[in-house]
Amino acid sequence: MSPPVRRGGFTLIELLVVVAIIAVLVGLLLPAVQKVRGAAARTKCLNNLKQLGVALHNYHDANGKLPSARDAQRISALVPLSPYFEHENVRTLMYTFPATYSGVTYTALPVPWDGLYEPYLIRYQAKLLVCPAGPIRGSDRSTPAGVAFIAPTSYLVSWGDAITGTGQTGGNRNRGLFQNTPVSFRDVADGTSTTIAMSETAFRPGPVDGTVLGNAAQNVTTLKANPSDCLLQADGMFYKPTASLNTYGSGTRWTDGSPEFTGFNTVLPPNRPRCYTGGSNSDLVFTAQSRHTGGVNVLFADGHVAFVEDRIDAGNQAAPEPTTGPSPYGVWGGLGTRSGGEVVPAF
Repeated sequence: MSPPVRRGGFTLIELLVVVAIIAVLVGLLLPAVQKVRGAAARTKCLNNLKQLGVALHNYHDANGKLPSARDAQRISALVPLSPYFEHENVRTLMYTFPATYSGVTYTALPVPWDGLYEPYLIRYQAKLLVCPAGPIRGSDRSTPAGVAFIAPTSYLVSWGDAITGTGQTGGNRNRGLFQNTPVSFRDVADGTSTTIAMSETAFRPGPVDGTVLGNAAQNVTTLKANPSDCLLQADGMFYKPTASLNTYGSGTRWTDGSPEFTGFNTVLPPNRPRCYTGGSNSDLVFTAQSRHTGGVNVLFADGHVAFVEDRIDAGNQAAPEPTTGPSPYGVWGGLGTRSGGEVVPAF
């Protein structure tokens, strides 16, 4: 009688060994894949800012000045810039009157948070304004038909090291490249290659979640006298339970010129906490934030872009808000001012 033929195959132990080897390989490769993906997102984000720099210069060539950070209607600088970054059709639609949306007839541009006005909404999102690193989130507005989302922006304009005037009341310190009044490149006494024009913001993925990235503490009344009090609102990358967090989010309305939506200042270093002196519409300390590891992308007034580490020198963060002269907030503050007279070292 012939002996039984043994069929080839894996034993259970061999199969477990193979699975273990695959798991080890995946564990080794995953960080490398994530690193490559993060580098690609950072490069794409830098390229977006570069294109916005071209748009800024083309706008300046055509108008002899830059747009104001917000106009009398609180419309952001990004709206008049939009024809210069291939978003002209949406801007034309935005200013075409009369127009009827959701049963409402408009004869003039509404407030920038009007959730019924379709040209503001996320369906008309400008792709150039979205950084691929991390989630994005538009401002949710209640309407009779449900919730509408205003298109967001990952990119913000620089108010320099000014705090006063970033809210809806109070004087205008006029320290950065963007303020309530338009600025020309000839006003940049510090040099366009060392003056920040724009940077970026990070979004929280959903409702207020307590993380430093994408949230902001309110009612920090001492900010102008001591901006470092904002740092006391957080422990690491999370706000303390005692911090009162605002429900709005930076970048969630590309149309809104208030700095809480489309601006930042160079007082605290990048990726640090953000704070209001009161609630929404009050003066604030909002630094640039991103989900890139170790810093933020920055556009300078001459059009070049660079990655700025979040450990950049920020001087005396407990110093009161300046009114004239050099910024007390180190290299970061000096890069924010357009005519502070600082000598900015390599960073």
